[in-house]
Amino acid sequence: MKKRVLTGIKPTGEQLHLGNYFWAMEPMIRFANTGEYDLFMFVANLHALTEFHDAASIKKNTITAVKTYLACGLNTAHVHIYNQSDISSHTELMW
Repeated sequence: MKKRVLTGIKPTGEQLHLGNYFWAMEPMIRFANTGEYDLFMFVANLHALTEFHDAASIKKNTITAVKTYLACGLNTAHVHIYNQSDISSHTELMW
């Protein structure tokens, strides 16, 4: 049975920084390449509401975050990527 890994990234900046790469992106890419894990990565766009109140910025930063992960080599055949707000259970569980 594969181990399951869940991680999220908050789309609060227009660009990701080195900390994002070394502590989130690189490990996710490494895990995906082993084939030993079920990987789930979500863009925590609901969490971004604590800093941004502009829907256009959140949408733009969400797309940028996913593009950056893909550009760094994240293979979507091994990772499930989704927006937090697309899964109503995320919000429903909180309430």
